[in-house]
Amino acid sequence: MSDPQEIWKDVPGFPGYQASDYGNFRSLDRTTAAGKTYKGKDLSTRVSNRGYVLVDLRDAQGKKVTRSAHTVILEAHDKPCPPGMEARHLDDDPLRNRFVPADTAEESRTRGGNLFWGTKGDQYRDKVRNNGGERPPVPGPAHDCINHAQCGGKTRNPGKRCLPCVEQVGRDAAAMLRDGRNLHRVAEHFGYKRTDFVFSMAQKHGGYTGTKDDALIQGRKRSQRVTAWARKRLRRGNAASPAKAAEPRRQEAKAGTAPFGRVSPYDNLGHMGHGKSQDVTQREPPQRPEPSRVVTRSSRPHVPYPSDTVRYRAPRKPGVTRHR
Repeated sequence: MSDPQEIWKDVPGFPGYQASDYGNFRSLDRTTAAGKTYKGKDLSTRVSNRGYVLVDLRDAQGKKVTRSAHTVILEAHDKPCPPGMEARHLDDDPLRNRFVPADTAEESRTRGGNLFWGTKGDQYRDKVRNNGGERPPVPGPAHDCINHAQCGGKTRNPGKRCLPCVEQVGRDAAAMLRDGRNLHRVAEHFGYKRTDFVFSMAQKHGGYTGTKDDALIQGRKRSQRVTAWARKRLRRGNAASPAKAAEPRRQEAKAGTAPFGRVSPYDNLGHMGHGKSQDVTQREPPQRPEPSRVVTRSSRPHVPYPSDTVRYRAPRKPGVTRHR
């Protein structure tokens, strides 16, 4: 039996079903498009392995869908789920689904409700509140900045700069790079072994607009700049040179070839002397000499017969004796 004060509302997207603010569900008398009639009844629910109440509903196409009870009740009695939010149990009791309309979650909880929309942060605060404890404080910076005597700042890790000092490093590094100082020298000046962090801070906090390659070359001797430029061209493969582009590309060495990348003569022959090919249909048939139509005695190959090599002897007649 339902409570007389129980409020029933239609479930959005599931015609013929209703949900109450006490967490109950029922179906109404309805007739489908195929002409089949169903009589309304109270729906049974079940509990999932995570401890939440589930209910089975059928959509307008008659497809069976399993939904969470607390989500369906909020959609029916409040509104669709807002973006970035989820259904909350204010008392962290997943078996109790009671909705009380209110402007705030605290007001709904005071009046006996435990369902409300909220974010993941709200869910976490509900758990902290219901467990009887306060939210643990986030540990702050506990170590002195390396410039603590001048700035008085703190850092999370020892031997580091605080955020204001890092921003100042970016501004100073950008000014040094604009004056023509080499990027390696700038990184060494601030105590960094690598140049990536200093260059990124100069761009972010100092507004430096030059390229990293130019920052690495500037401030060097002429011989060093020429060497760096040559190495840069070699790394790029000298693709800009027209003579290099016109030069035929050397075939790379592979397993089974002759030394120094030269193709082995055996690679051009197959197992039976045919040209190697990945596709058998692309193999050319062996070239055989076409036979001559007119065969003459001179063109016919000479084959020695026994008569040419052995002296002829007439056969013996029966009863005749040959004397030497």
